[in-house]
Amino acid sequence: MSPHTRRARNAPAGHPKAEPPRPAPARRAPGNQAAGKPAKPALGPASLEAAGPPPDESDADLGFAEKPPARRRTAPVARRRGLARLERSSMLKSGSGYVREYVPLLGAFIILFVGVWAWISFGPHTPSPKENWTRIESAWKPKRDTDLQKVGASRNDFGAQLAAYKSLRDDTKGWMDELAAVKDWGDPALASAANSQVSLDVNALVAAGQNEVTLLDQVATATSANDVLALADSLNAADQTFQETYLTAYSDFYGSAIPSIGPSLALPSGSFVPSPSPGVSAGASPSPGASPSPASSTSASAPASASPASS
Repeated sequence: MSPHTRRARNAPAGHPKAEPPRPAPARRAPGNQAAGKPAKPALGPASLEAAGPPPDESDADLGFAEKPPARRRTAPVARRRGLARLERSSMLKSGSGYVREYVPLLGAFIILFVGVWAWISFGPHTPSPKENWTRIESAWKPKRDTDLQKVGASRNDFGAQLAAYKSLRDDTKGWMDELAAVKDWGDPALASAANSQVSLDVNALVAAGQNEVTLLDQVATATSANDVLALADSLNAADQTFQETYLTAYSDFYGSAIPSIGPSLALPSGSFVPSPSPGVSAGASPSPGASPSPASSTSASAPASASPASS
């Protein structure tokens, strides 16, 4: 009886025998082919059908040697040990845990910081007295300096100079109105005495500017250069007072810094000619050395001649 028949009888019924693992086909060395041994043909689908089923484990009993499986390449031992050691490191595990926990908090802090910075830089807030002064001065002082230049450039043209006077009045009034609209010039960083002095200096500037605006209102109604020259002394004094009070208020906010001083107020060309008195006609104005008329001398001597008769 063949070995196959004996094993089939000894095997229990209902439990098919598992096939053993098939060994990989042995590779022929190049030297064997060069020695004259024929190379084993490659096994394809057609050749496998022709060859029939593979031999079972009885081939080992008959003396066929089993070939060892092919050796696989493995990663270097040192590298695998380093990665495993790094993965088992407690410091790395705790660090990754901290990162996962605190990254959201860090992101929230960054967003909060950016929001506060944007609010302080661009959001609405109460301006300081220096910011109010700088904003108002930068808006009106260049306009006033331009008007003063136009007044000086049109001294020989009364019509153009009168228009420049009106523009100077409007810009000066706008400047003083904005300064007067600020009710509190006190700085929390300064003492109360210093804040009081700043308020007094700004109010003095506003008063000087309003006085000059009143005089410029009279200039705007002038019909000739002689009417403007009649106010020459008052205009010069008002403009000088305005410049002095402006320098004082400027030093309260900027210390010893020197501001840009604009041109002074110019007057029309020519000299002031006083108008004749209402009781004297323009054609018969008396000269300084003229003698009195005979009628007046007669009326003046009449009481003197009557005095002896009465005696």
